Amino acid sequence: MSDILVHRENAILTLTFNRLDKKNAITQAMYATLADELEAAAKDDAVRVVAIQGAAEIFTAG
Repeated sequence: MSDILVHRENAILTLTFNRLDKKNAITQAMYATLADELEAAAKDDAVRVVAIQGAAEIFTAG
């Protein structure tokens, strides 16, 4: 399973940190994925909202 889940519904892009065993602590690979997804969203006129959240009740430990 991916450490960042990407879900697109209409104009809303949701990025979810999904590394519960480490309290969603962000890795270098996750930073790279996050940057790629945000860059792609910035270039896509159909994306109007980007929501970033953590899985479960944890946003991120770091």
